[in-house]
Amino acid sequence: MDEPGGSRGPRITLGELAGRRDGKAHDERAPPSDALALLSAGQREVASLVLAGRSTREIAALRSRSERTVANQLAAIYRKVGVSSRAELAARLRSEE
Repeated sequence: MDEPGGSRGPRITLGELAGRRDGKAHDERAPPSDALALLSAGQREVASLVLAGRSTREIAALRSRSERTVANQLAAIYRKVGVSSRAELAARLRSEE
């Protein structure tokens, strides 16, 4: 709700908020050759383990991290690469091999 006398600016839906990063729409994907370049070293390791078929639990154990940390890393990877699932991520990475 608006505060009395306050101005909140334009409204944005959760979907719009979730789909934006640095002013770009969610469906703007990095070109395949640039997808891995967008990832940190840790994110590249997680992505390679996903490509190898490892579960979030297995990745967490291998990297001595919590499952929640790995899930957060996967969300960041999906956002950076422009995919929304493990299957899409694997297909995208395979297209770069």
